[in-house]
Amino acid sequence: MCRFEITDLYSLWHIVIPHFIKYSFFGDKKLSFIKFVKILTLLYPYHNKNKSNILIGQIIYLGFFLNPGSKRNIKQFNELFKILKLEKNKIIESLKIFNFIDIAKYFKIHSPIINIYFIMGVIEGDGSFYVGLRTNRKIRFGFNITTHIYELDLLYQIKWTLNCGKTKIKSPTWCRYDVEGNKMLRNIFIPLVESQNGLLGSKSLKFKIFKESMNIFMNKEHLTDKGLRKLVEIVYSNSTNIDKNRKYTLQEYIDINNL
Repeated sequence: MCRFEITDLYSLWHIVIPHFIKYSFFGDKKLSFIKFVKILTLLYPYHNKNKSNILIGQIIYLGFFLNPGSKRNIKQFNELFKILKLEKNKIIESLKIFNFIDIAKYFKIHSPIINIYFIMGVIEGDGSFYVGLRTNRKIRFGFNITTHIYELDLLYQIKWTLNCGKTKIKSPTWCRYDVEGNKMLRNIFIPLVESQNGLLGSKSLKFKIFKESMNIFMNKEHLTDKGLRKLVEIVYSNSTNIDKNRKYTLQEYIDINNL
């Protein structure tokens, strides 16, 4: 796993926040972002200065449950206030009268429309193209976006925008958007990615393998031993999948199917 971070308050306030106000978040992240901006309005004017107990309490109160998927709980929250000798009721009252910048006015969009650039960003982060290989020589193609249950609304908006696929709640904590129809994958998702000059990083290799495999399949080359072996070797050329996510190694699959 890798991560890109910006922790400098000046950069957050003058570069990051204006950018995300212009290019708004959707779903639950929008609410987290509003709270995040409110925290910065408390932090930024006071950086490099001693912070009062009231200010520390306000920041903790707003930030402790900033992300809805957080594993933090009320007990930890109350214990932290107790350790820091902060009076929760006073903090809540102080927040009611605090003169926040009205960030919410930037989000008065009743029917947000997700554009292609936004969807490409979600695909880059949480999307997955896959090729399923079965021992009966059948091939299964698919695409999915898997995310936390709090982003279910976002997945529905993607589904409605692209007019295909299914959005499913898979457990109490996560959900998934699935597209498995070969025609939809070929006619919608492959052109979508190609129209935006492809993906970056490891996703670009996975997409390349996915596209090449589907071309062989759609041309019915996989119906011959030579064509199927070519498809399988392309799929297994993605070193991140070899022997890790598949039941059989390349050679085992070749031997089972007499290729």
